[in-house]
Amino acid sequence: KNNLLVLEDNAQGCGASFKGKKLGGFGDMGTFSFDYVKTVTTGEGGMVITNNRDLYLRSEWYSDHGHDHNPNVGRALEGRTILGFNYRMNELQGALGLAQLRKLDYLIGEQKKNKKVIMDTLAAIPGVGFRAKQDPEGDSATFLAFNLPEEQRALKFQKLLAAEGVDTTCYKNNLWHYVPNWEHFLAFSTANSKKHPFTDPLYKGKVQYSRENIPYAEDILGRTLVMGISVKMSTEKLDTIRKAIEKAAKNS
Repeated sequence: KNNLLVLEDNAQGCGASFKGKKLGGFGDMGTFSFDYVKTVTTGEGGMVITNNRDLYLRSEWYSDHGHDHNPNVGRALEGRTILGFNYRMNELQGALGLAQLRKLDYLIGEQKKNKKVIMDTLAAIPGVGFRAKQDPEGDSATFLAFNLPEEQRALKFQKLLAAEGVDTTCYKNNLWHYVPNWEHFLAFSTANSKKHPFTDPLYKGKVQYSRENIPYAEDILGRTLVMGISVKMSTEKLDTIRKAIEKAAKNS
């Protein structure tokens, strides 16, 4: 209707799907991250996918100083249509990524099995709930999020798990990924002295971020714990997690 482009942010969602269709295939472009906590990792970097040749070429140019990658001339003689940046991944990283993409279904399958074992243990605990998923079958199973009825119980549960060597994150208290805890964001500490875009004259309102503006997020995140799910989790490791959960449930 408005001729808008859709750019999919699938940083954590490589291999996930929605109603049978892989993420990254819904928009005009799909983006993925390959840093060390993702299902597919090359250490750093990421990937952009598209079926639109014009968007593909502009992305390719933009990622490499504007070079048009003409194989018929030397690099110094390549054309340049737009200004770009240096976002190149090297060939070794690319080889790592391609090898993992070939076994992506296996990686997702293992994560799903491991996640189910832990979820089954948590589901038996009164008061524990899980976030609703629109398509559980398409889950990449990278993380397991579960919530408890009250924030204090969640924090105590987290401490008890940590005492048994099981790590979880409460995003209300996490120093990253939650705006109220980002002092540099709240102070508009951008790289330029004008604090753009927070001070853009085109916006006439007052830019403000505070916990009072997001009471629902405060409530949900305060009593939600998130656990990372790995591809390789031995039977012994899963058993340790099971025992830690049961012990925490008994003492919280």
